[in-house]
Amino acid sequence: MAQLSQLHVEALQAKWKKEVAQGTRRGHAFCLRKILAFLNRNDLQAEKVKRSHTRAAKAAPGEIDRLIAVSPPWLRCLLTIAALTGMRRGDCLALSPAHCDDDLTVISLTQAKTKIAVSLPVAPGLQAVLRDAPGPATSANIPYVDRYAGKPVTGSMVDNAMIDALEAIERRPAVDKSSTVTMSGKEILKQRKLTIGMDLGDRSTRYCVLDEAGDVILERSVARAKYPTALLLAGALP
Repeated sequence: MAQLSQLHVEALQAKWKKEVAQGTRRGHAFCLRKILAFLNRNDLQAEKVKRSHTRAAKAAPGEIDRLIAVSPPWLRCLLTIAALTGMRRGDCLALSPAHCDDDLTVISLTQAKTKIAVSLPVAPGLQAVLRDAPGPATSANIPYVDRYAGKPVTGSMVDNAMIDALEAIERRPAVDKSSTVTMSGKEILKQRKLTIGMDLGDRSTRYCVLDEAGDVILERSVARAKYPTALLLAGALP
């Protein structure tokens, strides 16, 4: 450990920056600082990584079915695999008959990102899609998505096809926090047929209120200590 220098720390963090997401890199940096403190290496400094505030776009109820309906066969296969297995895009694109048992009841593969071997059940809706995939039965290593496409599917193909599919269903763009209308809880509760989504965290609770048209009319984060979950669920929106 005496040979460990600041250059080693910086090289390690530079490697993480290229290979892992910001949230993962933040956790790695936190652990690295703890290790250096344990070793009493106060002369070495690990750069702190800011928390990622990127808001992931999530499909609304029924939106996946609408996307599948307007997608080409290969994208329909990809979306079905993703929706019914929860696998990452790369694993969905790589899924082939070689990863499935003869009865198409279990998927067994090693995740590309984590290198962890997993076994997943095959839902009936996915069984039909995999069973109907075209292509030579002797080539078990050809991915299902590629079989439907008739050629290897790349990430850019997926991105462009998803843009076309989202435009086809006229999906609303992600809501900008700065454009959210400011309203009080009492004003909101006077309206009818509201949908409230909640994300319960350890220290705070985030909630989002949508009107009948699906437009966001309120989005806030409140401390759990000040507004317990029971009060929020009872309608006491601050």
